[in-house]
Amino acid sequence: MRRVGAYSPSFHVLMLATLALVAACNDESLSGLGFPDEAVVEAPPPSEEPAGPAADAEVTPVPDVAAPTPTPPPGVTTCAMQFAGEAKVPSTLSMTNLRLATDQVPFQVAIDYAVTVRNSGALAVTGGVLQAYIEQSQASCAAAGGRQVDITSTLGLIPPGTHETGYKFNASNADQIDKIGLLAPGPALVRIRLEGSNGLLDELILPITIVP
Repeated sequence: MRRVGAYSPSFHVLMLATLALVAACNDESLSGLGFPDEAVVEAPPPSEEPAGPAADAEVTPVPDVAAPTPTPPPGVTTCAMQFAGEAKVPSTLSMTNLRLATDQVPFQVAIDYAVTVRNSGALAVTGGVLQAYIEQSQASCAAAGGRQVDITSTLGLIPPGTHETGYKFNASNADQIDKIGLLAPGPALVRIRLEGSNGLLDELILPITIVP
């Protein structure tokens, strides 16, 4: 008589075969689902910056370019040309504190000016002359009046010490050095020169406006 629940070798073999079949079916089902292989993400290439000069590269400096010197019209003698290369003569004389009665200068009208003249030496100097020039925009140079220094009863004599003197100047195209470059209404300069027998002793310059 067979007992229920007793071990049967044939049953054990049947169970093993069933488990193997289930495992095989599972493998085929998974492979048929078509899962993709693991994606490989590549890192972006490093950015390339434009090559610049090396830190220790030699840099050639750009030289400064001087502004061109204005060229006067043909035939014109400017004050710069008139006094080109002129240097002050060594002297004990000097000028300071140039004052004008007005900086508005009409044509053919005398304008008073005053200036302080100093003789730092121990001896009087003779032959001192005050000479005025008017110059305008690199196009003219006009003598504007002059005379011997009037400090003492002897004209041109400048004793030791500090003295006040002066004279007059005027804007006139009749006194142009070259008779070509003419003064015109507008900005200009008045140049007061202290001259001696040997040349320029000192000079002062102030802006003026020539008016009609």
